[in-house]
Order: sequence, then C-alpha cells, then structure tokens
Amino acid sequence: RAAGAPKDKGAGIIFNKKIGDSVEKGELLFTIYAEKTYKLERIKSILSTQQSIGVGKKSDMLIHTIKESPTVERTFVIDR
Repeated sequence: RAAGAPKDKGAGIIFNKKIGDSVEKGELLFTIYAEKTYKLERIKSILSTQQSIGVGKKSDMLIHTIKESPTVERTFVIDR
C-alpha cells in the first residue's frame, strides 16, 4: 500500500522467491514498483526500520476457507 497499490495500477510487489527456495546472501527477494519516486523513498525508509524475518526449515502455507459469502440485504426505494 505504501507504493500506492491498489489505487495506482503501476504499483505493487513481485516476489522473486517462494517458501522453500534457497536464498544466498545479497540475492534479490522481491521487487517493489511505484508510480512516484517519493513513494519508493517512503518504502525504503519503512523497510530500513523493519527487523529481519527468518523462516524455519519448513513452513506450510495457511489457507482459510470461506464456505459462504455474507448476505447483505438492501432495500431500494424508487420514487417517481
């Protein structure tokens, strides 16, 4: 979101590695795209303050299943 996504259609992130892939020091993990330079600078400052995150030897993806979509009832009044 700091890059402007989903509002800016040219903004987003592409992950170059998946869970389970081996990673060497200095290897590119992801690429961030933004339409404005100041948004990229803001992302740099956000990332520089974050602590590193390690993934254990094995990690499973957590998937939530939504069985039913919530029903929203709306009343439409047509006046003439």
